[in-house]
Amino acid sequence: MKRHRWLAMAAAFALLVFLVYIQFRTLRSFQWSALEHAFDSVDWWWLLAGTALIYAAYTARAFRWSVFLRSSRPAPTVTAVF
Repeated sequence: MKRHRWLAMAAAFALLVFLVYIQFRTLRSFQWSALEHAFDSVDWWWLLAGTALIYAAYTARAFRWSVFLRSSRPAPTVTAVF
């Protein structure tokens, strides 16, 4: 069993090394000026509002699950579910 585990770990490590190599090779031809241009056209207030709405949705889901868990757990809190 240990041999299979070592082989799986070696295969995962080899895959990780290959993916890192591909990533660095791709980054050499990446157009950083296009990324800079994309960030210049971002409306930061909309981005901030969208991020706040995402976290508000996470909090609402945690509250909903705390309500669902009341039957199986005596006093679930939103922070324990979140």
